[in-house]
Amino acid sequence: MMDNQEARRITVIEQTLEGKFNNSEAARLLDRSVRQIQRLKRKAETGGTTAVLHGNRGRTPHNALPEETKTAVLRLAKGVLKDYNYMHMQEVLEDEYGISLSYSCLSRMLKREDIKTPVPRRKRRKKHKSRKAKEYFGELVQLDASKYDWFGDGSYAHLHGAIDDATNKVLALYFTKEETSEAYCELVYQINQSYGLPKQFYVDGRSVFFYDSKKKHKLTLEEELAGIGESVPQFARACKATGIKLSHASSPQAKGLVERLWGSLQGRLPKDFVRLGIQNMEQANKYLSKIITSWNRRHSDPPAKPESCFAPKYPAKTLKLIFAKHETRILSSGYTFSFMGKKYSFVKDSCPAEPGDALTVAYSKYCPVQVIFEDEAWQVVEFKRREPVPPRSKLSAEELSKRLSEAGKKGRQASPFRKPDHILEKVS
Repeated sequence: MMDNQEARRITVIEQTLEGKFNNSEAARLLDRSVRQIQRLKRKAETGGTTAVLHGNRGRTPHNALPEETKTAVLRLAKGVLKDYNYMHMQEVLEDEYGISLSYSCLSRMLKREDIKTPVPRRKRRKKHKSRKAKEYFGELVQLDASKYDWFGDGSYAHLHGAIDDATNKVLALYFTKEETSEAYCELVYQINQSYGLPKQFYVDGRSVFFYDSKKKHKLTLEEELAGIGESVPQFARACKATGIKLSHASSPQAKGLVERLWGSLQGRLPKDFVRLGIQNMEQANKYLSKIITSWNRRHSDPPAKPESCFAPKYPAKTLKLIFAKHETRILSSGYTFSFMGKKYSFVKDSCPAEPGDALTVAYSKYCPVQVIFEDEAWQVVEFKRREPVPPRSKLSAEELSKRLSEAGKKGRQASPFRKPDHILEKVS
């Protein structure tokens, strides 16, 4: 079937051969050069007017998609990849089925089959002043968590994430039931293992990061003179110890990069979990590394400046000790301290702490209970008093009972109040 452009070309060349147009006018009408018009006229004179059409017309292009590939894609699109949007489907086809298609090719094919992309209609957003992205990789990392029904069972879980502001690169993801300080610490461990520690975290105002200035305890003059500092969240204390700055985002739009990430993952992960049979957080956490790799390969950008702001990697053991929970205890006169309903003492007597000294007790699921004193970690063990051992009888219970019975009989016979036997016989 001939399209409008091809029909126009034939008509103009025919009229040029009839003398209605000269070569310059035909060239202007068809947006061609005079030399090309002369070539088309020669083709029409020798091969007919249809010879002016392209020589590959009607032939299958050498880069055309094979029919078996089309069939496989349509079968997947109507089956296990049903309700996937076009971009998500394109990525899954390439990563898991080895079918590499451009987005335009896939969208044309699916639209011809009336398979529409399930992109929800978005509400008109309020206008916000955009913030310029950072220039250096690791200069600013956005942290957040998303509460959602990720497993499609009516319950909810929190997906914690970290994304770099300069490159849009996802640095870490982690599932927990609730949004907790421990989960954000897990993100820090993942980031440190892969890149090092960033210069700054961009976070919201949750108590995990900041205490409410209106509600927190104000120090008295006596407390300030005694050297007592204001209490801060454990995560904020650990960030300060490692040189990471915490910045407060005043609105969700201020950290829009991580908010947009949640919109994409909420549309993708539940479908992937159903397709792959992932039903709980433990299975999902093992799968998230593949999600991060796939996402970064397609959606991350190079930073404006090539230098990195990530600090050198911390030893994992040291970092987990810093980001563990820290509490203060006083060493007793018996060189023990109480913690979580138990008593502890030092493994070795080499710790220089004396009774009355303040000890920092650190603990987490990665870090057993230990003490930090004078910037050094000391191992401790649970202190248990020895129970007094009851004396063990050399005789068995039966032998002891028998002897006591015999002793009782002898005592009755020797009693001064017992009447003689001959009197007892007369009485009887």
